[in-house]
Amino acid sequence: MRPLRFTFMVIFSVVALAIVVSRHPSGVSAFIPQQAAVGSRQTLTPDGASVLHALADVARIEDLRWASFAAYQSEFKKFYEANGYSLVWVQNGQVRPQALAVIGVLENAGSRGLDPEDYDGSRWPARISKANPSERDLVLFDAELTVSAMRYIRAVHVGRVNPKEFNFQLDNGAEQFSLAEFLQSHVANSGDPAAEIQKLEPPFLGYRKLLALLPVYEGYAAKDDGEKLQATVKTLRPGQP
Repeated sequence: MRPLRFTFMVIFSVVALAIVVSRHPSGVSAFIPQQAAVGSRQTLTPDGASVLHALADVARIEDLRWASFAAYQSEFKKFYEANGYSLVWVQNGQVRPQALAVIGVLENAGSRGLDPEDYDGSRWPARISKANPSERDLVLFDAELTVSAMRYIRAVHVGRVNPKEFNFQLDNGAEQFSLAEFLQSHVANSGDPAAEIQKLEPPFLGYRKLLALLPVYEGYAAKDDGEKLQATVKTLRPGQP
């Protein structure tokens, strides 16, 4: 039921936003997930570093669902500057365990009332399983995961929409929160990145109740019979039925 699901998602977004703002605030043979813990960075050749610098400068990756990441450009640069413009999510040509954990969070964004496709949810399996990735492929993967993680973290921590864009003078804490610093200190080398990210969600009971209701309304939507409401054919005035 698209109308019902859309309505609930709007309600979910508005209530979640209200809850949030109430706070005080080199090629390899295969691109295979790595099981053992490894060092946190993979050094790039000058050509590879040039590709990463170029992505940071244009703030755009065509393979992302939402190609432009201009809103995250400064944090993206800060993150890679802190890592000497080396790769963070890839080591020795393999996906680090922390990267896999973050990808799992992105793929499960629906459980938080978000659309996984906003964070490239369905695209990660193909990216991970790509055979014989070039250094450029590794750079793109690393950058794509950084951008997607920043987008998701911002959404669950301060909301998807800045209330000031709608003339609501509410402080959602976005200006005081550094995505780059959080990824660097709490996620990139964490033993449990998913748990660290979850700590950023609103701690309030109302938010938890809202999450619990989400599958209930999704169940209603799945039972939709497709009937549409009658179209309004004339202007309605106050007091009229």
